[in-house]
Amino acid sequence: MYSPGEGPIGEAVASALPAVVETVQEDEDMPTRVMVLPLLAAGEVIGSLMITGLDDGEIDESSLNLFSVIAAQLSAPLALARIKQRSRDKTRL
Repeated sequence: MYSPGEGPIGEAVASALPAVVETVQEDEDMPTRVMVLPLLAAGEVIGSLMITGLDDGEIDESSLNLFSVIAAQLSAPLALARIKQRSRDKTRL
């Protein structure tokens, strides 16, 4: 178990930057490397996207850019859902 700001997800969230991490492989079916990308909305980290099953080869800039675009596309609907939920919560009070 990681403390806040530690581990691959914590690093990506704390820095607001993508992180590629080699994992300790206890089971041969587990991925050996993961990429974690923060989901950002209005400069705030609202979540993270973890990509597993990456090849052992180098992760090139085009792959990082592609996954960054996907993370950005996911951020907008998540931020909107969060706003709608807050609005619903306020009307229930």
